[in-house]
Amino acid sequence: MTTAESVSRSGKSPSRLATARMTPDTRTKKRKRGGSRHKPASIPVTILMIAMLMYCLVPLFWLLVNASKTREHLYSSFALWFAGDFALFDNIYKVFTYNDGIFARWFGNTVLYVVVGGGGAALLATLAGYGLAKYRFPGRRVVFAVILGAIAIPGSALAVPQFLLFSGLKLTNTPFAVIIPSLITAFGLYLIWVYAAEAIPDEMMEAARIDGASELRIFFAISFRQLVPAVITVLMFSIVATWNNYFLPLIMLSDPLWYPLPVGLNQWASASSAIGGEAIPNLVITGSLITVIPIAGAFLYLQRYWQSGLTTGSVKWAGHAPSISPRPTQHPYHQERKHNEELTQHLDEGRRHRRRRRTHARPRSLLQRWNLRRRQQRRRHAGRHRRSPRKGWHAHLVDLGGQRPADGRCIHQRTPERQV
Repeated sequence: MTTAESVSRSGKSPSRLATARMTPDTRTKKRKRGGSRHKPASIPVTILMIAMLMYCLVPLFWLLVNASKTREHLYSSFALWFAGDFALFDNIYKVFTYNDGIFARWFGNTVLYVVVGGGGAALLATLAGYGLAKYRFPGRRVVFAVILGAIAIPGSALAVPQFLLFSGLKLTNTPFAVIIPSLITAFGLYLIWVYAAEAIPDEMMEAARIDGASELRIFFAISFRQLVPAVITVLMFSIVATWNNYFLPLIMLSDPLWYPLPVGLNQWASASSAIGGEAIPNLVITGSLITVIPIAGAFLYLQRYWQSGLTTGSVKWAGHAPSISPRPTQHPYHQERKHNEELTQHLDEGRRHRRRRRTHARPRSLLQRWNLRRRQQRRRHAGRHRRSPRKGWHAHLVDLGGQRPADGRCIHQRTPERQV
């Protein structure tokens, strides 16, 4: 018998017939062939990620290991493992007491530059980006072109012109020579612009204006709360850039009392390698470890805001520059409200459908209603008395000829004296 004849006799399509003949082993093999939904990472990608992880963690481990060694064991032992006495705390004490405690002064200078310069840069970028994104004024295209051009210029290329400008203003060798250039961040302004155009709907601002709110109140009470992820992102970038700033303070400052940590540690390293200078490599390494800890802690603490803000600035525009007047999408609050309304409507339809099914299931005729009421009475009576699977309490009335006792109770409920 051919396959076509068997299919025609069985009355099944070939696909159904094949499915019917499929054994559990065949289904298991097909499931294994299909594989899981998430494909495993390839070996080259895994090797690359491991290499990047080692590239980031090995220098930190080297700092920790060598900061715990004395000057004698620093060159005579293996660089990536501990040796001799654990002298980390002794080295930290020497770092803060060497040269009349100038390391603490450098640390305070760095914190001053970060708080005033980095914080001010984040604030100015927030105000400017919000204004460029939500207000229309002449010359907006020119400002947009200038910002894009400023992003493409590296900061080191502007260091010498800035030095000539500040020397003409008699501001070199002062903290203002480091703080004022740190207040300008073109990338932060661009990021706030992109985020504000997407996260703050114009309808919300119009509603606040109708209620009588001023522009400052709208910004600080409504808009700023929506801009928190982007502000934290810009603040993180500004903090890292100001903390690690080396070239600008090196040009602007000549007094060691105003040095930040990178310039001061480089001065220690140069002095220890010079002829006749005191060799303090253990103090330089320990100072570098102390310099890394605060910025790493701040980065780990603010990473959730940093990730959300960076994702918003990069994914929404898919690598394209925003237009001069970007159209804001629907706010997440309105999207969630619309989703809740659709869910409520779906639940109401389900309730009406179930109510309609119950209504249609009710008996229509008088005889059906009487039978239904009788079955309900039997069920209630069976809940109080033992019953057979089909006949109910009538099965216990065989001795009485199918009649109910005069006292209204079944045979199994009566006392032995009354059953006799």
